[in-house]
Amino acid sequence: MRAFINVILLGAGCVIDGTSALYILSPIIMPVAVKLGYDPLVLGVVMVMNLAIGMVTPPVGINLYVACGISGVRFKDIIGAVWPFVIASFVTLLLVTYIPALSQFLPSIMR
Repeated sequence: MRAFINVILLGAGCVIDGTSALYILSPIIMPVAVKLGYDPLVLGVVMVMNLAIGMVTPPVGINLYVACGISGVRFKDIIGAVWPFVIASFVTLLLVTYIPALSQFLPSIMR
């Protein structure tokens, strides 16, 4: 279930804006995940992380085009430079997805 949610959200983040994807997919994914015992807080963190990673990966990569426009660097050069950060973000996403205590640590301290 968790891998399926990650794949759906990464795919959505690659082709549409993150806010739009949240508006479209949250009402669909949230009730199903809660019924299956997935914590809503962890699901929210996972959704935001997936969509953020999707916005810096091709084919659309909205944030990459913004970075090209601001810096004046070619799109091809930015894609090559961003991959280490995408891989680190993906590893962090997997950690948060499969070790939910990582995303619940700070909220549990504040309670």
